[in-house]
Amino acid sequence: VVVKEIRETIPAEINDEMAKKMGVESVDELRKNIRESQVQELNSISRMRLKRDLLDILDKEHKFELPEGIYEEQFDAIWAEFERRREDNPDQIDEDDKGKSDEELKAQYRIIAERMVRLGLLLSEIGRVNEVVVSPEELNRAVMQEAQRHKGKEKEIFAYYKDNSQALQALQSPLLEDKVVDFILELADISEREVTLEELMEYPEKSEINTGDANQQKSKKRKSVKKISSKKNKSD
Repeated sequence: VVVKEIRETIPAEINDEMAKKMGVESVDELRKNIRESQVQELNSISRMRLKRDLLDILDKEHKFELPEGIYEEQFDAIWAEFERRREDNPDQIDEDDKGKSDEELKAQYRIIAERMVRLGLLLSEIGRVNEVVVSPEELNRAVMQEAQRHKGKEKEIFAYYKDNSQALQALQSPLLEDKVVDFILELADISEREVTLEELMEYPEKSEINTGDANQQKSKKRKSVKKISSKKNKSD
């Protein structure tokens, strides 16, 4: 064996020249951009965790009979998506699910469908009573963002949503859900604490949200949220 060449990996020097290659003027600006990006990402993760905790509480505290048609439609959609994924991309199936029978999987996904329908109806009712709506400007902005994800096909995307009311509704639903969640969180008594990155990435076993007592609030909107909660609890 003849060794013709030996190479050594040398760490890149972090300086203004490197920063300019990455599209900024200086190392300080590069570090600032990286720091802002990290903060934005961590805030997004924190937001998702907080929203999940809130939805867990709402699902636990509000039990009521679901419209059979909507529930079955939701389950059918979830199961159809699972079967498509299982056939086209089997590697995307969770390892725990691969060893389960269809009966076990259907029972599992029925629970998910029930949760989705219940939370959807509950959030929709809270939004209706408290007049939480998605404005035309917000919806147009969402369409614009969707078009920007498909470079070169912007006109087709705009035409698709213009001519497809169901697609537009599907785009609006998560926007309304987030606005209702924000509305509820404004009324909630939320305690904050510092956590490590590892703790933030782990799913918590217990929720740290305390929804508080709306009777102690003064605004009309807060009374409306309490009214919805009481109405739903009666059907437990």
